[in-house]
Amino acid sequence: MLVPPLTRPARATCAWLLSLAAGALAGGCGGAPQRVADLEAHLSRQVADLRALVERAEKGRLVATDGLVVAVREDVVRHMAELALPREQVIQQRFRVRLERADVRFRDRHGAVRLEGRVGWADVADLQRADVFVDLVVFGRIDAAAVDAKEGTLAVEIVPIGFEIQKVNVGEGQPTVRELAAGVARSLPEGLASLSTRVTIPVAFEREIRLEGRDSGPLRYRPASLPLRFVVKDLAAHGGRLWLSVAVEAGAGKPGGTR
Repeated sequence: MLVPPLTRPARATCAWLLSLAAGALAGGCGGAPQRVADLEAHLSRQVADLRALVERAEKGRLVATDGLVVAVREDVVRHMAELALPREQVIQQRFRVRLERADVRFRDRHGAVRLEGRVGWADVADLQRADVFVDLVVFGRIDAAAVDAKEGTLAVEIVPIGFEIQKVNVGEGQPTVRELAAGVARSLPEGLASLSTRVTIPVAFEREIRLEGRDSGPLRYRPASLPLRFVVKDLAAHGGRLWLSVAVEAGAGKPGGTR
């Protein structure tokens, strides 16, 4: 899943943040954390999401009711996200990102996901770079949900929208540390999409309705089964829960054998 392209003002903002981060790192490893994100697009999405929730609330339909309604607490999603960690991903064949901790908050339509870890050089054969890393936070949102057709389980897609270099690990080779941090600030925006994470939620759906059949008495019928398909039509993360409206579609019935 790709990150939306930056508009001209957003590119200018991102370039300014990158130059600020590079300047702070060049001057030393101290100072406030630096964040790099598509701020304009992120804030626009948040405003649109909140407006959509307000409109729903005004119509008395904060939770869509045109299907099967499923509510999942944020602590359940947080726990399942943590079980998917640690996770390592090489970005642009240069940097190795290791995500180790997760936090999930459902307060607006798509929620807020925070993944913490570190990033270092991918080429660990260079001993001077092996222990050099920077602490990293990746910010994400719940972008989509689906029911697995084979397993019948619910899964959500966490899509990253930005990151923050929190703290630089000051080792013996400070120039190498500064080089790493500056390189991450330049390269990670284009590599964020590869950090998308699919998290399985412990909600299962029966994939078919089965009739055992009856061969005695006034009402007799053969065994049969009716396959079911579940499609997530809507999702909204608010009130500490992820709310999903799931449509149930029936397929062609399958007759069983005679008794």
